[in-house]
Amino acid sequence: MTPDFEEKQSGFAGVLLWIFAGTVLFMFLGLHAFWGVEGRWAETAREMLLTGEYLRTVFNFKALPYQPLLSYWQQIPFIHLLGVEEFAVRIPGVLTALAGLAGTFILARKIFDRTTAVLSSWFLLSTYGFLFWSRTVSAEITGMAFAVLGVAWFICAENKSAWIKYPVFYLLLLIGASAKGFQFIFVPVLFLIPHLFSEKKWRSCINAAHVISLLSGFLLFLLPFFLAELEVCGSFLASFKTLLISEMLCKIFSFGGGRAAFFSCLSNLPRLLLPWTPFFIFALIAAVKKRKSLDRRYFDFFTGILLLIIFFTVNPPQRWYFILPLVPFCCIFTASMLCREDVDPLFGYLTVFMRWVVVLTASLAFAAPVMLPVFQMMFKQLPPVMIVLALPLAGLTALIVCIMDNEPGNKIEYLAGIPHPLVSTVLGTAILSATVFCVIRPGMTVYRTGKPFIKSIAPLLSNVPPANIVFYGTDDIAEFQFYLNRKHPVTLLENGEMKGFLKRIPGEKVAVFCYVKSASYASFIKESTAAGIAPAVLKPVRLEPGRGNKKWALFLFEVPSVQKSAGEKKVQQNTLNIK
Repeated sequence: MTPDFEEKQSGFAGVLLWIFAGTVLFMFLGLHAFWGVEGRWAETAREMLLTGEYLRTVFNFKALPYQPLLSYWQQIPFIHLLGVEEFAVRIPGVLTALAGLAGTFILARKIFDRTTAVLSSWFLLSTYGFLFWSRTVSAEITGMAFAVLGVAWFICAENKSAWIKYPVFYLLLLIGASAKGFQFIFVPVLFLIPHLFSEKKWRSCINAAHVISLLSGFLLFLLPFFLAELEVCGSFLASFKTLLISEMLCKIFSFGGGRAAFFSCLSNLPRLLLPWTPFFIFALIAAVKKRKSLDRRYFDFFTGILLLIIFFTVNPPQRWYFILPLVPFCCIFTASMLCREDVDPLFGYLTVFMRWVVVLTASLAFAAPVMLPVFQMMFKQLPPVMIVLALPLAGLTALIVCIMDNEPGNKIEYLAGIPHPLVSTVLGTAILSATVFCVIRPGMTVYRTGKPFIKSIAPLLSNVPPANIVFYGTDDIAEFQFYLNRKHPVTLLENGEMKGFLKRIPGEKVAVFCYVKSASYASFIKESTAAGIAPAVLKPVRLEPGRGNKKWALFLFEVPSVQKSAGEKKVQQNTLNIK
């Protein structure tokens, strides 16, 4: 980067970034069906709204204590305003993702310069970790956003009054912890330790405003959990003891059990940083090579990232993606090493290689329509129209960017605020990444059978009492409850419980769901037969199409009023009063 590059940048650089971010994050946001954990997060928020229980999470209309609440609270108003739809529950993730992007830009500009801020923001916007989780119903992107916002505020507010700096800082940490749990607070605090020890800045933290803000934030974080526990046990002291000892301390200082392997962070951080993982690795190598010439800013940033990696290695999280808050800091550090005047030659070779990868990928995407006959011959159908249209358009756009970035000083370089030849590599990668996560992934939902199957069986359940809708051998009920917008719990039975359940409801209709390819399927048939259900009746009335491991089978039958037991006929009266 030339020394005067930042002065020649167009003011449109930031505008282009935000236009692109807003477009790709909201594009087809509600088109694809739930994936993985999304259904449970969305259904919990819906049930909290339906029951009016806001201090405890609710699943299958049963209150569960001690869960982070903000990640559900932020979805509730959108469900109330927009209805029970995927788009409504995904909006909070997109909004917090944009806030995290803003925090990344602000932090990078404050510590380094505007070019680093623009480049690191484009890096973050095109990473797998950011694009995937910002469009997923969960708390991961919320934790990431408030981690970087907390650090950005702390550094930007160094010259402000302590009575403004610390309350806002701990408020941001409180919001993140309310979404991801108390352990989240370690992320921004650990990252800031090198900065605080730089020039003995930690001394400025020893004051009444800091202590009061810390205690107030901690008590405010505990308040909703305390109120929920108080509602259950009715005792102030018992509530505080249960919450502080059983819940808080055990979670904070728990190591090992039920967690990922110790190398989880080292193996999964590169995954979250894709496709910029090679650049981050080269940035670490360049920092080590130039350690004697790096000023304090680079050293503090590098040390902060290293402390977070050590923390997640010593205390591995329960899920690999809990390390997502590291991603913005890694993007900023990578961009800062690329924007130095004495940039390492390694980056030159890597940038050229990555540029040719972009050109090749974009060319294949542009030529994708040529392969339609081959696709149809292999899969006996054409891909979704939106994918057929999006691939050549994205490929053409990326190729145009690469052609325009033919030499230093070109227009696109200053419009985007990224120096040549990085601009074509970065913008081309961002376009292709956005196409994958924001167009192709939603478009592929036509091949998923879960949501259409659930919608199709709704009429079959109209005459079945709510308590007689059974999920056998699984509690995977979230999508069923959400898509049908049900207002009653279903019955969850484990292996060995079906026979007793059927004997309690003679003469009533029963609907049973279980996975076809599971041990529960055979167990259900065996137990139902033992309970007096004729084998001819135990045939699925509806099977979810496909050959995956998690495909539903629906059994619908009426329990006989007269059943045989030990060779004698016993007439059982229905004692359940289900409306």
